[in-house]
Amino acid sequence: MEQNRKIDLQFIGDENGWGLPIYDGYLEFPRQDNSGIAVLNQEHAVTVMPHKHLYHEMALIIRGRGTHSYQGEDPVPLLPGDVLLIEPNVEHGYYVESQMTIINCQFFTRKLNMDFNRMVKKNYRHLETIYEESNVLQRWDELRRETDILWEKKNQSGEEYGLNESSVRRRGIIGLTMTERATMERICMDMISEQELQDRDSSSMKSLQLQYLLTWLKRIARRQNAVNANQRVDNRQAKVQKAITYIEEHLAENIEVGDLASQVFWSEGYFRNVFKEITGFTPIQYINRKKIMKSIDYIEKSNMNVQEAAERVGIYDPSYYSRLFKQHMGYSPREISRIS
Repeated sequence: MEQNRKIDLQFIGDENGWGLPIYDGYLEFPRQDNSGIAVLNQEHAVTVMPHKHLYHEMALIIRGRGTHSYQGEDPVPLLPGDVLLIEPNVEHGYYVESQMTIINCQFFTRKLNMDFNRMVKKNYRHLETIYEESNVLQRWDELRRETDILWEKKNQSGEEYGLNESSVRRRGIIGLTMTERATMERICMDMISEQELQDRDSSSMKSLQLQYLLTWLKRIARRQNAVNANQRVDNRQAKVQKAITYIEEHLAENIEVGDLASQVFWSEGYFRNVFKEITGFTPIQYINRKKIMKSIDYIEKSNMNVQEAAERVGIYDPSYYSRLFKQHMGYSPREISRIS
């Protein structure tokens, strides 16, 4: 009966750089070598249809923006520096708002590989028995637990912990600083170099790099996780939320961190520490991130030019705005019309 089963073959459009077949809703593994680990640096210019796969996926957003749908939940916004952790057998997809550069790292475990081979063995005769590394899977599971812990915790009134801008509060997403983003990008590019080298040690090197990357991300997720599983929520989050509301209502102004601290009756030093602990961003990083995103809305939805949009969010130096924009978005303001 298995051999007579009709295969439903679909394609994710070639224009977004994937061009991989889907069998019964499952995306083919983008095999690069015999390691069972595939790392790809891809440009996505169009929406990626919902799909599943039998392997683990870790994706770093390098530039552009869009939204990500995950297991039927409401889509969440994606910005440069976001890392997505996608489990096997979970339907997900991307809606691209401006051309996105994404580094994808996918990997198998032996059990998943056997299931995969059984499902499509007559269509993947080239696929070898490729990968087993229990340490990688263990590190992945630990990272997922660190990332999802606040999602699962609720306070006494039944409300979810956390704030919308704190990326660890969104299931399977970690937000990196610009320095962290550069570090992860470098590690992934090193893995791509090993793929291209393909010498006798390349598979081992990729496995070690993947283990390092998962452990490093786990450390970041734990640091961002401001609430211990055994602690009750205190009023710090409410005060940080008050500061965030103030920022959103005064984006066009020159917001001083000291003024934000005064809003919640904290010292500036303590405010900086708690704000970073809860949101994952320093106050200045958060303010600049908000200013850039709001200015893009002005450009795209209100037909303002770049200078007008920058001034509407309180940035009057075009050179500074351009530098800030490129830091956060990965491309210059001049490219907005081209990639939107």
